[in-house]
Amino acid sequence: MKNSQAVATRWKGALWASEVAGRRLPKVGLLAALSTGAIMTQPHLALGLPGHRALTWLALLFIMRIAGGPGWATGVGLAAAVGTMAIGRSPDGSFWGVLQYVAAGFGVDAFLWAKPALAAGAVRMAALGAAVLLSVGWITPLGKSFFAGGADPHTVWLSITDVAPSAWVRLVAFNTVFGAGAGLIAYGLVHGVAAATAHRRRRRSEVLASAVSAP
Repeated sequence: MKNSQAVATRWKGALWASEVAGRRLPKVGLLAALSTGAIMTQPHLALGLPGHRALTWLALLFIMRIAGGPGWATGVGLAAAVGTMAIGRSPDGSFWGVLQYVAAGFGVDAFLWAKPALAAGAVRMAALGAAVLLSVGWITPLGKSFFAGGADPHTVWLSITDVAPSAWVRLVAFNTVFGAGAGLIAYGLVHGVAAATAHRRRRRSEVLASAVSAP
């Protein structure tokens, strides 16, 4: 990523960084509202695969950060968590089922603030998506065990160590795959839109240049 692009991603987001605030903010706000609504109402597919829903919600958090700039992923994650609880669609029927939206949003903001060039490569975005989902995937089960279930740390530790290695491998593998998939989806959509927009602008400039140079 060029230095100017990296700065834009750090401060404003890559998509509409060159536009004035009066034109940029309404676009980002509309995207944030649509993303929040999509996360709140996404279907809870009974696939039985750890982390499969992250293909939607984590991809949208990435898109908000890349398009909007710092703070937008956290803001949408928080809004989606509150909204999902308000309409009674928490994946696990509790506060812990949506806390991962907030934690992941903060993580996305923090990583891309510290290393904005991560948004420039598909492989790097895939790795970042996997890292974020692996980081927040423990929130729901441990939160429910400690606080909702009232289990003491010793009991929770015994439960964790009693899990078969194959189950841990399955959990880590699927979270890695779905987190990486979310990063790739976000990368493809954002850079696809950016490329299409740049192409349209070039075509418009060529048409205008031809009209001006015509006798």
